[in-house]
Amino acid sequence: MFEELISLVRREQVSLFIGAGFSKEAGAPSVWDLQKSILERIYDTEKRKSHENDSLADLSNFFVNEIHLGSRNPLMRILRKAFDFEPTCMDDHNWLAKIPHFRRIFTTNYDTLLEDSYAKNDVCVVRNDADCAYMNKPFTVVKVHGDFTDPDSVVITSDDYKQFFTASKNPIMWDLVKTEFATKNILFIGYSLEDNNILDIIQKVSDAQGNNQNEMFLIAPGISPEKQEKLKELKVHYFDAVANVFLTQLIEELKEHITEDFKNKYISGETCTRFLKSYQILPTVQTPVQGNNAIKNVESTTEKPLLHQIQMSVKAEIGEKLKNLDFEKDGELVSNQFFPQRPCFRIAGENLLKCQHLVNGVVLTSDIKEILVSPVEKKFDLTFQIPSRDFLETVTAKVYLLNDKAIRFYVDCDVYFMRIELHVFQEGSPATVTFNFDFKKQYKNNDNAIKWIEVPCALFANEAFIIQELSKFPLNLTSPLQSLEDNNYECFKRYYKDIKRIELAIGKKFKVYNECTEQSWRIAAYICSYLYREPINVRCDDKDGLNFSTKTEKGGELIESFKVNDHISIVTTDERVFKYELNNRTFNIPFGYRILNSCQITNIQKEENGLIFIEFHYDRPTFLLLLSGKSMSEEFPDMKPLDAIIKMN
Repeated sequence: MFEELISLVRREQVSLFIGAGFSKEAGAPSVWDLQKSILERIYDTEKRKSHENDSLADLSNFFVNEIHLGSRNPLMRILRKAFDFEPTCMDDHNWLAKIPHFRRIFTTNYDTLLEDSYAKNDVCVVRNDADCAYMNKPFTVVKVHGDFTDPDSVVITSDDYKQFFTASKNPIMWDLVKTEFATKNILFIGYSLEDNNILDIIQKVSDAQGNNQNEMFLIAPGISPEKQEKLKELKVHYFDAVANVFLTQLIEELKEHITEDFKNKYISGETCTRFLKSYQILPTVQTPVQGNNAIKNVESTTEKPLLHQIQMSVKAEIGEKLKNLDFEKDGELVSNQFFPQRPCFRIAGENLLKCQHLVNGVVLTSDIKEILVSPVEKKFDLTFQIPSRDFLETVTAKVYLLNDKAIRFYVDCDVYFMRIELHVFQEGSPATVTFNFDFKKQYKNNDNAIKWIEVPCALFANEAFIIQELSKFPLNLTSPLQSLEDNNYECFKRYYKDIKRIELAIGKKFKVYNECTEQSWRIAAYICSYLYREPINVRCDDKDGLNFSTKTEKGGELIESFKVNDHISIVTTDERVFKYELNNRTFNIPFGYRILNSCQITNIQKEENGLIFIEFHYDRPTFLLLLSGKSMSEEFPDMKPLDAIIKMN
C-alpha cells in the first residue's frame, strides 16, 4: 500500500508534518479536550453554549478577545495545564526516532514529545524566526504553531492563523515551510482534518507552487468522502491507515534495504550509521567519490555480541536434503579461511533462490551467491602412539559428524592436515578407519615436520599404530606397502632432516618452509652434500648404464697402462657454478663432481691427428655426486688429470 511513499523515504526525499493524532496514544490532549477545557472557563452559560461548536481557533480567539479582553495569559495557563501529562505510550515516537531519513519534522503540536524522543544533542527545535539561525544539528523539529516555552510563538487563535498565513508573524519560519514543500515530498500524519488548519497550509503552498509541487501524502484513518475529494483537488495521496501501521512497515523495509540503499548512494553514510546504531550495530563505512559505497566491517555498540543470521529460500529438492544432511554423500571438502578442511554442502546458482545475511535483524547484504552449510565443529583430544618409533603425542582434533554412521577428525600437524574417518556400518561389526594426509604448500616449524612425518611413515610401513581414544589395539593398513622404497613419506622425512642439517650448518633458520617436492628434496640433498662434503647417490637415467667417450692428447699413458675391458675410476666436472633455490634462499655451489667408480674401457685407439680416442661404459645403477667448494686438484689430489671433454652418448 505504501510502496511509492516508502521508496521516496528510502532516498531521504520526504519530510514529515505531524498533527495532534500522532500524540494521542501517548496521552496528549485532543482538540476536543482543549476545547472542553476552554469552555469550562467560560462561566457565562449563554456565551458558553453559543460557542460550543466553534473550532479550536475560533473558540480560542473568542476566549482571548471577548472573555479576557485580549489577554492571552488565561488561555496559556489552560493549555499548559492540559499538556502537563505523563506519556503513557511512546511507541510511535520511538519508532520515528529510529528513522534518520526524516531530517526535518514539522509539527502543529504543542507538546514536546517529538523532540524528547531524540537525543538532546541531535535535535534542535525551531519555534520562531530567531530559532532558525540555530539549525545546526542532525535533526530539526519545526514547531509551526510554537509551544509553551515561548508563549508568543503559540499559534492557536484565528487571529494567530491570519498573521501566520500573511507572513506577518515569523515570516522566516513560514519561508522555511514553503521551501520544504518546494524541495521535498511531504507526509502528513496525525491529522483528522476536522478543522481546516492543515488544509489551509496545503492550499497556500499549492497555490504558490502551481503544477510544480512535489508529492504530498496523508495517512489518517476514516477520512470522510468529502474530505477525500478535497485532498484529491489538492493533489494529496490519501492512505486510510493509522501511523503505527505505516511506521512498522517502513521500519521493516528499511531493515531490509538500508545497506543496499547506502551502497547505491541513495542515502548518506551518516543516515546509514545512525539507523544501524539504533540496532546496536556500529559500521565502518567507505564513501568513495567513484563507485559504490561499502560497509567494511560491523561491531557491536554494546558488550552484547552481534546476532548473525542467514535467511534463504532454496529449491524444494535442496530443502529436502537440508532436513537430513549427509555430508559424506552430498558434501565436499572446502578449504578456505572460514572453513579450513571442513566438509560442506554447497548451495549455489539456480538452487539458491534468495539469501540474506542479517545482523541484529538488519539485512547486511542480500547479494549472496553461494552458501556453504557445514556440520557443527567440536574439539576432541587424540593420542597417537607408535611403539616402534618411540612416538607418543596428544593433539586436539576438530570433529564433524558426517551422518549417523560416519565421523571425521581433522588434525593440524603443522606440515599437513590429517583427516581420519571412522565408519560403523552395522552394530557389532568392526569399524573401518581411513587416513588422508594433505600436505601444506608452506609450513611453519621444521621440528614439527620431522616429528609428525613419523605418522604416515609408520602407517604405510605397516608398523603398529595406536590411537588410544579410538582403539586399544593397533591399526593396520588393509593393503600395506610391499617395500620401504614404495613409502614416499620416507623421502619426506629425509627432506625435513636435511633442512635441519642445513640450518645447523649455516647457523640460521629459514624464514619460510616450502612443501617437499621431488625437486626440493633433491636440492636439499645437494646442499647437504656441499655443506658436509658428503657424496650422494644419483640414479642413472639409462637402465643399461652410461656410455661416454673422450679425445685427449694425454692418452698415451692409458694405452701403456690399461687395455680394453679394464676398469678405472673417473671423476668428471662441469665448468659452471651450480645455483639452487631452497625455501626462498639462494645457494651458490662452485663445483659438482660425478664420481664413477669402476668404469669399463671398451675402446682405446690412436687417431692420425695424434689424439687418443677412448670409450667407456659404466654399468652401475647409481653414481656418486659430490658438490664442493674446492677445485678438482684440491678435492682429488691423488687422481691423474685428463684434460679432455667427456662426451656422453
